Amino acid sequence: MDQLYKVILNETGRELLFKNKEFNSKFIEFLKKKIDDIGMLLSNPGDMKSHMEYMNLLIMYSLYRKIFDNEDKKIYKKIWSLQKLCPIIVLYNNIQVNAGNFLVNVCPLKKKATLDPKDINLFLSE
Repeated sequence: MDQLYKVILNETGRELLFKNKEFNSKFIEFLKKKIDDIGMLLSNPGDMKSHMEYMNLLIMYSLYRKIFDNEDKKIYKKIWSLQKLCPIIVLYNNIQVNAGNFLVNVCPLKKKATLDPKDINLFLSE
């Protein structure tokens, strides 16, 4: 993400993209719609694409956080709660991502928030 951020900064400058309020609001609108759509997809056990859509959402959210350096706790909480429907995202064969670990490590909140589920290790069993 750091490299992408630098390329965008060099190509467009700080004012054009990073401080663009309209782009920021459209990005938030996009994320909210994706969260709702993915929540519905994940609640359907027969859907085979929902896991990858969830991974795409995590990536887009981390991109949003990197570009705008903005924390929206409501969006974070909604994305966090999706792991109740899909705690582990299988990318390929035995390559998997824990959604909670992704959020904690890639785009953590600066201030503590009450999250549901509280513990990301809840879904890990050995």
